[in-house]
Amino acid sequence: MAVLVIDIGSSSVRAMLFDDHARPVPGAAAIRPHQFITQPPGAAYADAMTLRRLTEACLDEILEHPLAAQI
Repeated sequence: MAVLVIDIGSSSVRAMLFDDHARPVPGAAAIRPHQFITQPPGAAYADAMTLRRLTEACLDEILEHPLAAQI
């Protein structure tokens, strides 16, 4: 069994696989950095379509891992 974890954070989007003992699976991590948009001054937001694209890219990469068949 494998558990897929997706983290859409403030500096990057990550996807990782963990085994059934909650240990990270070697070679099963995908990371795509991003930055908040900070204009106008005082604002901080992320573009939803960019986050979607980055999330999909991470998932595509993780799904190539042999253990992904056991998610």
